[in-house]
Amino acid sequence: MECIRKTISGLAIFETPKILRFKSKRIGITNISLQILILTYIVGFVRTATFHFVFYLCFEFTLNGTRLWTTCGTHCGTPNSKTFTSFLYLRHRYGIVWEKRYQTTCPVTSAVITKVKGVVYTNLTGHQQEVGNSSLYERIWDPTDYTFPTPGHENGGFFITTNVIITPNQTRGKCPESLNVEGAVCNADSDCPIGHSLPVGNGVFTGKCVTGQNEINKTCEIYAWCPVELDDPHIHDQRALLEGSENFTVFIKNWIEFVKFGEEYKRKNVLENANVTYIHKCIYNATTDPYCPIFRIGDIVKAARENFSEVAVRGAVFEIEIYWDCNLDRDFLEHCRPQYYFRRMDSPDSLISWNFRTAEYHEENRRTLFKTYGIKFIVKVTGQAGKFNFVPLLINLGSLLGLLGLAAMFCNFLLSSCGKNRHYYNEQKYLAVPPPDERPNDDDDSSEGKESNRRDS
Repeated sequence: MECIRKTISGLAIFETPKILRFKSKRIGITNISLQILILTYIVGFVRTATFHFVFYLCFEFTLNGTRLWTTCGTHCGTPNSKTFTSFLYLRHRYGIVWEKRYQTTCPVTSAVITKVKGVVYTNLTGHQQEVGNSSLYERIWDPTDYTFPTPGHENGGFFITTNVIITPNQTRGKCPESLNVEGAVCNADSDCPIGHSLPVGNGVFTGKCVTGQNEINKTCEIYAWCPVELDDPHIHDQRALLEGSENFTVFIKNWIEFVKFGEEYKRKNVLENANVTYIHKCIYNATTDPYCPIFRIGDIVKAARENFSEVAVRGAVFEIEIYWDCNLDRDFLEHCRPQYYFRRMDSPDSLISWNFRTAEYHEENRRTLFKTYGIKFIVKVTGQAGKFNFVPLLINLGSLLGLLGLAAMFCNFLLSSCGKNRHYYNEQKYLAVPPPDERPNDDDDSSEGKESNRRDS
């Protein structure tokens, strides 16, 4: 019962921490400055990924009248004093206002369709060194010839041909393996076992060693599509065949929605006031026409800081990012608009070229082989929408306002560890309680108390 009685009586007690008011201009200014800085950070002043705040407050720490060390943004003590500059690195943008931490968010859901247009005429004669079958390269190319959709999960991606090597009139039969294939050179039939094939070869060995394509060296004879593929260096080492493809255009159609907020939050990247005349004439420009959905291929490559003439020779991979940052607390159609970013994804120093092979079959057992180089474009849609909600606002306010305690912690550290009156401060702040076996007995305490009261009276 005694335990229960003490428990109940303890519930009727209210406790409050003891607060010390320590008068010091430097500590007071430091505390207020830190609180203002933290509040500024909380409200949303931080605008860049990394922001450096330099404190130019000078602190001088002394013991018994002797200066121990000084810290400030510039030398404010003696030339021999220890000085340093303090930096606060705000690497995470966490401002409630600037980063809209008072909103609940929803990622964008999207679909993309692309349409490439442009026509180019190619002719090797008089432009590059003369090669056999140069008449094959004299042709007109339209989107059906040079555009290939990318398969799989690459939403709206496409491939544009910029360079081609053509091997005409191949038929199934026997012919010498290419000298460029490692392991194809031979001296005798024993070097070409029947049925064997090389990892990067064009066919299967017949068991014979025959004169090669240059009529000097011998290579293994193979069952293959003959003659084997041409690999003329004149094209992809000098200039792209479809160099005029930089003037092709691509129309990117992007539909988005924010499912979490309802059916009314849907739109496309073509603005509402855009008519047919505008669509037929506009070309995207980051400064003069940032919302035009039609892009010139050469401009995309240039925006990614690459040279189209160099890229077109061996091919590359580029990413087109459509970024949506929508504030649904404002007018949806007016303030929810796309931003476009471009970058090259593969390494310019890579020895790997971007190419694949296709064939035109003319009749049974005859085809024309195309080794196609080009630029692969991947379209990526990212972004989110935000709408006001009390729950994230209260959560962020509660967690971020806790940062204000850092100012008090720092000032308490200065007073208790570095200040010249730190011993007096610690005596006032902390109550030293002796162990139970060292406490004076209650009778002594009582008699001392009575004697004290007698003296006071």
